[in-house]
Amino acid sequence: MAQQSVQDMELKQYLKPDQFLTILRQTVNALENNREFQVTVNDRQFTIPAGVLQKARKLRVEYEVDEGEHELEFTLKWC
Repeated sequence: MAQQSVQDMELKQYLKPDQFLTILRQTVNALENNREFQVTVNDRQFTIPAGVLQKARKLRVEYEVDEGEHELEFTLKWC
């Protein structure tokens, strides 16, 4: 089966604290156990492949302060 082409996109969803923590826990659990997992953003479901850490082109943690607002961002980028 040929892989479908994915158009460029950027989706963001604002979450309640319990939703945010649930997604973080599920993500870490799947990454630690080298398992495929799903992420839903704005009612669109995406599959993150097993072994994504080994395929990663970029793993980054960024901390930013701008006009008194703090931001912590994690990046996992793969092809």
